[in-house]
Amino acid sequence: MGSEAAAALIFIDAARWQFAKTMPDWPHEYTIKAWRPHAEAAFVAFCQHILDEGAVEPWPPPPADPTHHNRYLVIGEHKYWAMGPKGDCDPVPDKTVINRASDT
Repeated sequence: MGSEAAAALIFIDAARWQFAKTMPDWPHEYTIKAWRPHAEAAFVAFCQHILDEGAVEPWPPPPADPTHHNRYLVIGEHKYWAMGPKGDCDPVPDKTVINRASDT
């Protein structure tokens, strides 16, 4: 396992994950950069890891017509993606939210 992957696991384990109640049809959890200002560097590093190692997939998934194409990274039982005010297209330093959903 590379150092970026190891750091990602540490970040995932330490982060606070909140269920996204506003999207019950697309169950997922999220964490916000501002919740842990002392860990901003780790947040940004994980966003970069998602960008570097993830794969682009449509959202919502078929059979729906996709409205976005996000970069997702599967780690363990979850798929992770990062977003900023403009969505997935924001540069890494501007990303404010990391989401995760079950990959099963």
